Amino acid sequence: MGNDFTEDNGLGTRRVASAEGDRPAVGGSASTAGRVDSRTVSGPARPVHLSAGDIARPIFIDDLIDPLQEQALRAAGINCTRDSAGAVISINRDPAQIPATVRWVHVPFMGVDAMIGRLPANVELLTRTVDGMPERMGQYCATAVMADRWAWSQFIHQQAKGLWRRDFRHQDPGRRAAAILGTGYVGRAAAMALRPHFASIWGLNRRGVDDATFDQVAAWTTIERADSAGAGSANQQRQRNDIRWKQIDTLVVTVPLTAATENLVDWSMLSQLVDAHLILIGRGATVDFEAARQALSAHHLRHLTADVFPVEPPAPGDWVWSHPDVTMTPHICGLNSPDDAVISFERARQQLLAGQLPTGAVELDRGY
Repeated sequence: MGNDFTEDNGLGTRRVASAEGDRPAVGGSASTAGRVDSRTVSGPARPVHLSAGDIARPIFIDDLIDPLQEQALRAAGINCTRDSAGAVISINRDPAQIPATVRWVHVPFMGVDAMIGRLPANVELLTRTVDGMPERMGQYCATAVMADRWAWSQFIHQQAKGLWRRDFRHQDPGRRAAAILGTGYVGRAAAMALRPHFASIWGLNRRGVDDATFDQVAAWTTIERADSAGAGSANQQRQRNDIRWKQIDTLVVTVPLTAATENLVDWSMLSQLVDAHLILIGRGATVDFEAARQALSAHHLRHLTADVFPVEPPAPGDWVWSHPDVTMTPHICGLNSPDDAVISFERARQQLLAGQLPTGAVELDRGY
């Protein structure tokens, strides 16, 4: 997407000890950091060979780094340079500007789908900035839920027309749940932010591996198409987890964009919802927007709140601009502060010195 390197809410996230139960092997330990100059850290794609001397070298930064981020890096004592000669570490937004000598790239945002497949072969490790962004994205979700619950879009329209009407439908979810599609950093933050507003918070991830942040977790692959072949096993899975699409009041989509998640939220999924609120904060292409329009017309959805779109901005005349049951924001829910990149990078550098795989390391083969 055109703004991936200028402003990114980054939903391609997964912790090292992930909700899916994976923990990449780590070579070395913190106890050896003062004695061993060169260490190998088993990374998400291939071993990363960095020495203390490598980590102490000046850090290459590209031309797209935000001036405030650069200022924060320098204020923190991080030796930044635009001279690529001999650099082995870079903080980059643009894959095309990564020097051929660089082995570790840190990005000052969370979403990495635009980086995957464009990294030069010399890059062994890709880490991303997390820190305060998931919490802000959770706050966005809570705001969207409350705006829907109190019919703010209706009152905004009434105000524009000079109308004073108190009749509205208060969206009380009752015993219906919020479901979070994607249980990584952002999914967990959304769950915690929505906890006060729902009786139950359900998590949906690729393999149904449990996570204590959620009341229940299921694999979306087992319940997404109950009307297809194999519906019996899907129904058994739903009974086992007590997760039913009709009981979802609000569905929050946080999954990263990969080949497996493109148009994941399609008609076969949306048509199982009943009068639900769809909140999209991951990647626009994970939702089939034409199916979402049909779901609004058929009352499977009552409202769509979207911060991301398949094409940004949507084309003039696109139906999302004028639909009364759509709330649009311009890819802003995951804005990061300049200090976020500094904190994430310094933590990753210290973890590498201790022989640990950095928090926020990307599994390059998975794309998140």
